Amino acid sequence: MRTPVIFIHKGDHFYLNYSLNQVKITNPNNPIYLITDSVTNRYPFVNYIDINKYFTEAKEFAKVYRHMSTNGFDNELFCFQRWYVLREFCRDKKLSNFLYLDSDLLIYCNIDSFFGKLNDYDFTISKKLSPHCCYFPSIEKLNLFCEFIPKLYTDSNYKDRFLTKHKHHLDNNLPGGVCDMTAFNEYQKETAIKAKDLSIIENDEVFDDNINDADGFEMKDAVKKLKLKDKFYYGTTKVNQQHVKFNTLHFQGPAKKLIPHYYFGKRIWKIEMKLMLDEVLNSNKFFYKVARKLDYKFY
Repeated sequence: MRTPVIFIHKGDHFYLNYSLNQVKITNPNNPIYLITDSVTNRYPFVNYIDINKYFTEAKEFAKVYRHMSTNGFDNELFCFQRWYVLREFCRDKKLSNFLYLDSDLLIYCNIDSFFGKLNDYDFTISKKLSPHCCYFPSIEKLNLFCEFIPKLYTDSNYKDRFLTKHKHHLDNNLPGGVCDMTAFNEYQKETAIKAKDLSIIENDEVFDDNINDADGFEMKDAVKKLKLKDKFYYGTTKVNQQHVKFNTLHFQGPAKKLIPHYYFGKRIWKIEMKLMLDEVLNSNKFFYKVARKLDYKFY
């Protein structure tokens, strides 16, 4: 059976269109699920799933959650809740293994060929922290992680330490705090956990952690300097000039607007024209103020 690819995304942001289509282009036979609160049925190859059908456990977790981050409450809570949504959904559909992708990621590699070799691991991660390309070989592995998460807020070994960490952030005006990446990092310290870090270069290939960060590669215009060859992007390391193939690219933060330039499918003109208009308005203070007064919605 082909590995299912699952996105969990609230809203209907422009970059989601590219991420969904990119999976279809590079892995045409893998089932794609979008668990969302905006069921548009825009693409016939996507299985659109109403997130409310799988939010019971997420609501229960909210009763335990304690906000210890300078980031927004709703966003940080949902980052945790998505793993419970994922668990409910995979249980219901009886999925044996699955790949979760963030909606600001483009994938280029063959999913089954690569991730099918990783079934001895508990999950995949990037830099021991980021789960933007997170493969679980079984529902049992995801279940164990979901059972671990509440410990951050109920077990004094974790809770007291993170309350201190949060106070340090507040006292020193530092961004961040406790998030689901914290949970992944702490979980990997458990004795029996075996995670595959995709950000490590192996066999001259890698999975991008963040296109905005150098990670040892040459940079251009504040992002990794990449060249397209045989339907893959390649970067060059600064130290030894090693040419490395990127199996994914992750467009965090402002880099999301670059996604159309690295996407392999037909151009989505309506979205691209809107992005161009956004750039024009952003570059002119007068037009920007007028657009805001007219309640213009920027991407």
